[in-house]
Amino acid sequence: MENLLSVIWVVRSGQNLESDLIALERMLAGRPAELIIVDDVDGEVLSISDASPSTQVLHHDHARGPAASFAEGARVAHGGSILYIESPFILQPSGLAALERDLRRDPHAGLVGPVQTGVSHNRVRMMPDYQDLDGMNDFARRVEKRYRGKVTQELLHDDGCFLVRRAALRDVQPDTGFQTSQGMAGDFSLRLWQAGWKVLAADDVYVHRNATGVTEDFVADSRRFHELHGFDISYSTNVRRDALSELDSGHAPQAVLEAGCAAGGTLCYLQGAFPKAELCGIELNDRAAAVARFFADVQAMDLEKLDHPAWHDKFDVILMCDILEHLRDPWQTVRNMYRMTRPGGRIVISVPNITYVSVFAEMLKGQWHYEDAGILDRTHLRFFTRETAMALLTQAGYHVAKVEWTLPDLPADLQELKKQLVPLLRGNMKEKYLEAYQWLIVGEK
Repeated sequence: MENLLSVIWVVRSGQNLESDLIALERMLAGRPAELIIVDDVDGEVLSISDASPSTQVLHHDHARGPAASFAEGARVAHGGSILYIESPFILQPSGLAALERDLRRDPHAGLVGPVQTGVSHNRVRMMPDYQDLDGMNDFARRVEKRYRGKVTQELLHDDGCFLVRRAALRDVQPDTGFQTSQGMAGDFSLRLWQAGWKVLAADDVYVHRNATGVTEDFVADSRRFHELHGFDISYSTNVRRDALSELDSGHAPQAVLEAGCAAGGTLCYLQGAFPKAELCGIELNDRAAAVARFFADVQAMDLEKLDHPAWHDKFDVILMCDILEHLRDPWQTVRNMYRMTRPGGRIVISVPNITYVSVFAEMLKGQWHYEDAGILDRTHLRFFTRETAMALLTQAGYHVAKVEWTLPDLPADLQELKKQLVPLLRGNMKEKYLEAYQWLIVGEK
């Protein structure tokens, strides 16, 4: 039944259930569809005694998680496309139509998902500003108007609302060992790519997620993902949108190199956005590199000793995001990159800012604790201020064309410490340098 839409609606919490059901009915109004409701809550919270022939209700005696619910619903679904949506999510009718449009438009698309807040990968590019249902509807319309028809490739879709093609689902089944939406959808997306299917994000489709009482153990799912695939589900799959702004705002690049490309999240995006560009990557993790090779020519090379004549004067863009601080000799590495940059080309680097106010807060306590992630990541060998990060580029021969930074919200205690530190600043040090979490610097050859 290729033209039939199957909807797997998974109830994962008794909260907001009545309003979520109304939103689901509104989304499907006038759209012929097969509805499969999976009650995945400890104890039955949903009872539909007068279900129509096109509606099935599947009850779990205890919560089994989104992956098991997806698998169970898919077993009884008949549609050529299947919308998986959990009860916390609200999708507009126009959003459903756009997801179906995008799936039809690309025969190689296995999954199309909306954009939203609070996730790692398919994040909405506009800041939500609503407080009620009418505001949410208005925001969704503004997202649709701004990004109308725009679709991007995504390495991973990572939450509980997406449209999947039946043919793709025959090739790849959800792994019921995952207990969170992020883990299940991320693993499912990656295996779709490995099976030859694309994963897409519809930038013009916004989905809202209601707050719920569901507690998800993403730590266990992250561990499982690493055991299965050999790399981190978050750190190794990120799309560096901050660096990509340098490409989106200019002309289409001819050749791009990403040093430290991990599993290729950024290269995946670039392949979809610039299909004529020659994409190359460097990555030492064999299993991550194997995924990145779906999108680019990826080599295992020592960045500090790199001398690849075939790449001399080749790239008009080189990306080095959160890699230089892990190297023994980042200065030589950037000089190596200079040889690879064509005249007029650019390099984009990002490094953590060691003058971030939280570092001062720890040092004033006599502490310098290394952590699993962040500025004091235990794998960091080098630390940079704004000036020393810029010097990385100038000593190699680049001209610094732009300096940007990430400014997270400071908690009250760090705001107070910043005020106390400002009178002590010397030389070129400025107040905003205490607030910057990360520097993003563009150099030109």
